[in-house]
Amino acid sequence: MATTEPRKMHTATMPDGKTFRYPAADVNVRIDEWIEAFDGHYRVALPMAQIDELQRKVGCSLFELYGRVMRGRYEAAGEPIALAVEGVASPQECWETIRLGLIGGGIAYVDDKQVPVDAVTAKRLVENYVQPGPVVDAWGLAAIIIDRRIHGRPARPEEEGAREPAIPLDALPAGSREAFLAARASRAAEKAE
Repeated sequence: MATTEPRKMHTATMPDGKTFRYPAADVNVRIDEWIEAFDGHYRVALPMAQIDELQRKVGCSLFELYGRVMRGRYEAAGEPIALAVEGVASPQECWETIRLGLIGGGIAYVDDKQVPVDAVTAKRLVENYVQPGPVVDAWGLAAIIIDRRIHGRPARPEEEGAREPAIPLDALPAGSREAFLAARASRAAEKAE
């Protein structure tokens, strides 16, 4: 079960004697997220290949882009608030983040079926669903994708200790929970052999 305990830390000593602490790797901290969007449930993530491409496309580091995307975004009473007059991220930065997040996530559940998400699919989704809509929606989704990569999120119980992505079972489309659980059990059995 996920805990709220602080992450384990390592300490490093530099040649000049200064020390600093950094978080230890933890498989229970995830960089992906499942979103209900477009025509199904999509996993979004920014692995290194997508970070490299995103940085080239937008012309700045991931941390600078994170600052740009998060400027003007706040939270009050647990609800996100977006003040567009304070925002500095461009629509193109948000669209690229979403496109690459979809590619990095690589999987979706559409019409009760698991489907791969590749570059062509991600481009089509952004062009058909994201770009025609309000930019503030794209801004919010881009913020989620980048925030998960920068800060991570606690693993849900079904993900603890797992290296592969897991969709929250209650987010699966009707009729595919059983198929998903059967496929997971089959993969676990194959690994055990």
